[in-house]
Amino acid sequence: MKNRCIITVDIGTSSLRAVLFNEGGAILHVEQRDNPPGYLDGGRVEQNADTWRTHLAGTLARCADQARTRNLVPAALGLTAQRSSIIPVDSTGRALHPAIMWQDTRTEGLCKRMEADQSEVFSRSGLRIYPVFSAIKMRWLK
Repeated sequence: MKNRCIITVDIGTSSLRAVLFNEGGAILHVEQRDNPPGYLDGGRVEQNADTWRTHLAGTLARCADQARTRNLVPAALGLTAQRSSIIPVDSTGRALHPAIMWQDTRTEGLCKRMEADQSEVFSRSGLRIYPVFSAIKMRWLK
């Protein structure tokens, strides 16, 4: 029987990486692809959503190759991603818009217009209306 391993994926602000760990937690391989965001006018910060898909496939494939060469079989996959970045998708999973990054501030005006709703939003979510959060980005898209 093959030994087991764990692969983790981190979709970061400037890169996407996959890390192969043995069962003891030692790092066996790191595969990383740069994916810097675009800083645009009006506080907009975006990434091409299609690169997330291609980078994910490439990094996972490379970690799987590394696991095979070590006679390991992946037993678990961990995933972590950037705070409140969003990618709106259609029913097939195709991105409809570039990823709106967590640090994007295009919604500041909308946040100010919604100030009267602050206490209700806080009572329901525990969060204030603030440009960094995903809900306000989704409202902006709508």
